[in-house]
Amino acid sequence: MSEQEAYKKEYEGQIEEWEAKLEQLKAKAKKATGEAEVKYREQIEELEHKLDDTKEKLSALKKSVY
Repeated sequence: MSEQEAYKKEYEGQIEEWEAKLEQLKAKAKKATGEAEVKYREQIEELEHKLDDTKEKLSALKKSVY
């Protein structure tokens, strides 16, 4: 396996993990109120940014491979 393929698999695994966590946080945020809801929304926003960045890196990596 090439180094690029290893990074691709790593990014894909991270994206899958974060998408699952994001769904869990969204479900908790729906049930939460007050400060707890704000906390969950902040975590959701942070995770969405990380997810977007990782998807961009994966996209760039795929373009450089093919």
